[in-house]
Amino acid sequence: MSNLLASTKLEEKPRGNPQDTIEESPGFYRGVIVDTLTIVSALFTGYIFELFISGEPLIGIGVPPTWTTLLATLSIFLISSLLESVLVKNTVRHLFIIALQVGALSAFLYEESSAWLITFISALVIFSWASWSARNETENSLQIRFFKVAHTFLGKAILAVALMGVVFYFPVWQSQPRLVPDETLNSIIDYATDFTAGLYGNLSFNSESGIEKVIEEISRSQFEGNPLWIQLPLQEREEQLKALQAEMTDRLRGVLGLEEVNPEEKVREVVRRSLENNVRNLEQRFEQWFFWGWMAIMLVVVLGVGRIYGLLLAFVALLIYEVLIVTKFIRVYTEARNKEILDF
Repeated sequence: MSNLLASTKLEEKPRGNPQDTIEESPGFYRGVIVDTLTIVSALFTGYIFELFISGEPLIGIGVPPTWTTLLATLSIFLISSLLESVLVKNTVRHLFIIALQVGALSAFLYEESSAWLITFISALVIFSWASWSARNETENSLQIRFFKVAHTFLGKAILAVALMGVVFYFPVWQSQPRLVPDETLNSIIDYATDFTAGLYGNLSFNSESGIEKVIEEISRSQFEGNPLWIQLPLQEREEQLKALQAEMTDRLRGVLGLEEVNPEEKVREVVRRSLENNVRNLEQRFEQWFFWGWMAIMLVVVLGVGRIYGLLLAFVALLIYEVLIVTKFIRVYTEARNKEILDF
């Protein structure tokens, strides 16, 4: 994808001796701004993620951060890291910033373990790979196609962030096994309960209803459509209804993997308890292999969503890139260069 505005903003690269270039130029300070934004946004993203998975409130706000807050801070960090990768030319300085940003991302989730260290090093390597790919794409193009550069960088950077998130999330997740935070899980259960109620003829139960009330409503709905049952005496109808309720309760316990179901327990609590018990059983059964299986599944899920997120973020990065050119925060130069070609 070609630039929207940059094509009309091309300038000839100024010539001069390197000795005449003062490092403390406006461009140098702009680079420092990008470096600082990258590190600060990485630190804040790690902080928001730590609060998000632990359910603790934000200071001064009093409520835990949501998916929206986490994605917003992560987006700022990834776009800042992208700009830092393609704009800062000093390799040593750039590698130093990469190390700082990965350290800032993981600072609030630090623990002394081999898994943490291996993940940190892996993320460092992947971020360096992403940066090198973006720089290579920029350097080898006759015309800068920033969308392609952004897509190249973000695809690998999201992989690094996903790896860190999944591994660093695991210790917190072990203490309270949940695939998603409470608020998100509640929304999923609410939707599933409403959908199930609709399948049974728009019944009135929801995720806050007692499990006994739900079983009773479903059992009664199955009998009320049978004219033969309606003609039975009241006592016999009630006996058949109770027998069906007991059968459905036993079947529900088997499906959910629970030994007992409290009639007063809400649907949401029953589903949550079932998820936790089944995950605990899997962890005890597979032991150390459970971690690798859990990590693989979570990475597949996160990266699947991350492909869509990365594509949308590349569009946002392109718009920011165009704004920075229009405001002359960055400039696009043309320069003639010699290039070696292999031929017979």
